Amino acid sequence: MSEKNDVASALVKLSFLVQSVYAEVSEASGLTPQQAQLMCVLCNQNLGMAQLAQTLGIEKSSLTGLVDRVEKLGFVSRKVSENDARSSIVQLTKIGTNVVLKFRGEATAKLNELVACMPKRYRDTFTDIAGRIVTEHEVPAVFNQVS
Repeated sequence: MSEKNDVASALVKLSFLVQSVYAEVSEASGLTPQQAQLMCVLCNQNLGMAQLAQTLGIEKSSLTGLVDRVEKLGFVSRKVSENDARSSIVQLTKIGTNVVLKFRGEATAKLNELVACMPKRYRDTFTDIAGRIVTEHEVPAVFNQVS
């Protein structure tokens, strides 16, 4: 049976492939994919719990456990918000920054390998189209370039 490669099936397959790479690199880094995603979000900014929950698309109660586990590893810390003493801001520690930068470098290399067989002009077109799709749909900044 031959599979039809329509846009929907191609995107689903691509998503599965990207998630597999993300999971593989996370595991090699001693993280779960969710922990790696949390830390990637915090690469360029410190965020409050409500903002983190919204960005990651998870409930605050689930986020609390996730942050607790990553904090126990020494990768993030919480500080009281200057604007609201009842809320906390989550930030990467120096160790966490090193871990997430290593993770991002390895994930980026593996993801780039997926398209290495394409001529540069196709890679550029693919990057442009993917960028337009995520911009149009306001995908949160979970893996942006580190500034």
